[in-house]
This record gives sequence, structure tokens and C-alpha cells, in this order.
Amino acid sequence: RPRAEGVPMIEKVVKKATKKAITNDTLNQAINNALSNRANVVESPVKKSMVLIVDRNPNERSVYKRLLRESTKSDFFFLEVGSGAEGIAEFQRSDPDCILLEYQLPDFDGLEFLSMLAEIQSKANLPMPVVVMLSRQASETIAVEAMKRGAMDYLLKAELTRETLHRSVAVAIEKHSLIARLKEKEREFEHFSYAVAHDLQAPLRRTRSF
Repeated sequence: RPRAEGVPMIEKVVKKATKKAITNDTLNQAINNALSNRANVVESPVKKSMVLIVDRNPNERSVYKRLLRESTKSDFFFLEVGSGAEGIAEFQRSDPDCILLEYQLPDFDGLEFLSMLAEIQSKANLPMPVVVMLSRQASETIAVEAMKRGAMDYLLKAELTRETLHRSVAVAIEKHSLIARLKEKEREFEHFSYAVAHDLQAPLRRTRSF
């Protein structure tokens, strides 16, 4: 399939980022720069993506699936559950590419869900998965806290459209993929730097031995 627009630009960002130690600020700036020119374009993820929907209302789960499927560029398949506990279990079983997470779950809220995910991933030394939170509450406090706990986006259910939902999911998946690639490049660069430093010190060690 044709490569999505902007991929060459992202590759340049990745290569540029490996030339220096990547701080959190540098990482966020690189990601935002790579995505900024495509903020108003509805794009599909690079590959067919598994979306886990965690929402107590089966009718609303159907709406999310319909909105994503209606996009001419969409390429998703879905898993769905009705509670937080089921969502955690399904995440561990299926490792989805994205989680659509309702804030008000029947057993605990979406913020607690995010904290549980973070703990699971931390113990496994894995990054936070892609999570887009959905809510009926236009609460800046909840939105900010959700982002602090690892959500990629916070959307109001009343304002959902095919374009806004698809854009949020697709960009979240792409951003997560870019973070993983940058981190991998950083590890490769660190290993390379260590090897170079080791090789440069070898002649000095031989000289001192005389």
C-alpha cells in the first residue's frame, strides 16, 4: 500500500534525533513537529490496527465502530468490553494498538484504568499503550489528569464526528509508533557510542601497559 504522507519527514526527524541525547523535551518537540503539518488531515494508521473499545454502553460502542469504519481510509478491527476489569484483562490478552476508553465505567473510572495500565506496563518495562479517552464531561481537570496518566487524547462524546474520532485514533497510533522508533534509535545510538568509546580507549590501555 502507498506510504502515508509525511513518512519521509518523520524518518528525517528520527535520524536527526539520534545525533544527540534525546531528552523528554526534545522527544516531544520532534514528535509534535513531525505531526504538526498533518494536524488537519484524516489519515489511516500504517497497518491494520486493533482497537479495544472499553465502554459500558453497547450502543455507543457501535457508534464508535461505525464512525471509524465510515472513513474511506480506515483500516481497523475491533474488540469490545463493557467494564474496566474486562478492559484490563482484554488488553493483557490481546495487546491492542489503541484503546478507546470511556471515562465513566461501571466498576471504576477511566483515570483508575489508566493508573492500572501504567502499573502493568511499568512492571513489564513496556511503554504506555495508546489510549483515547471519551467522556460526556467537558472537564478540563479530568482531561489534564488523563493526559498526565498517559492518555493520548480526550474527546467529548457529544462532539464526536467521523473525522475527529478517526484523526484522534490514527494520530495517536502514529505518535506512539514514532515514540517507540525514537526510543529504539536512542538505544542504538547509546550502544554505538559505548562501542566507539571502548575502541578509542583500547590503544591508550595498550600504551599504558608498556
